[in-house]
Amino acid sequence: MPKIPVFDTIGLAYRFAYLNFGAIFMTAGVPLLIAAVIGYFVQDAMLGMQIETLAGTGGDLAAASSRVLGYALGFNVVQAIFTSIAAVALHRIALFGPQAARLSVGPTEIAFMIVWLAFMIIMMIPIMLIAVLDITPGSNPPPGMGGVVFAILIGYFAFAIISIRLLPVFPHLVATGEFAPRQAMEMTRGNWWRIFGCFFFAFLPLPLVAVGTNPIAYNPNLGKLSPAELIQIMTQAREGLIVSTVIMYVFGVLMTAIGIAILSYIYKILGGLQPADLLPDRS
Repeated sequence: MPKIPVFDTIGLAYRFAYLNFGAIFMTAGVPLLIAAVIGYFVQDAMLGMQIETLAGTGGDLAAASSRVLGYALGFNVVQAIFTSIAAVALHRIALFGPQAARLSVGPTEIAFMIVWLAFMIIMMIPIMLIAVLDITPGSNPPPGMGGVVFAILIGYFAFAIISIRLLPVFPHLVATGEFAPRQAMEMTRGNWWRIFGCFFFAFLPLPLVAVGTNPIAYNPNLGKLSPAELIQIMTQAREGLIVSTVIMYVFGVLMTAIGIAILSYIYKILGGLQPADLLPDRS
């Protein structure tokens, strides 16, 4: 199988985002904007719920954990739906050329959505199990639960490794309308680290922006704060939610475009083509 040039592929993906900036926001920007607006209201509700719980229980934030988890799961499903619509539009530009840019909801988008939701649900199962079994740090799990945690983590990382090998199913689905996991596994043989490296190095700016816009999720001292300090930080985060949502929306659209471009170029390279080669638009 051809070997993927990691940094050349990343450079081409960033160039793709620069050259197709307008088409990206006119197509993928629309469903991602809807997801961002929904995300704003969900995060606002979650923060309000946590602040109310902290104030009413004297610091027992765990009292709201089940409701917060429910909000988070629901939003992730909604986000996956709109992200799938955006991803198909971006794949069309990267695979077929800028002239194929369009936003639609048809059989391809629905199939893409189903596959993406399946990936996401499988990846979220370990997190849900840990939350349901209450085996988070600081809890007192029953004897033998350590083995359960270990098995869950092994399964999680095993699927994470396999999922990277399966990533070409998405551009192949857009290019041909077929779901071909076996072909994806064959195409990616010997390229796991290169595929991982493409996304790892391309997305390095993402955590820096995320830390700057979310002082709660990425605060290492959060567990050491008093209830009053937690309420103050959460209130500040809630007040700045509109600004952080706008920043993450713009940055998220660009990073989504870069990620989709990388995946499309990987698909072409592993198929024996050059990244600049255009595939026939079956529509």
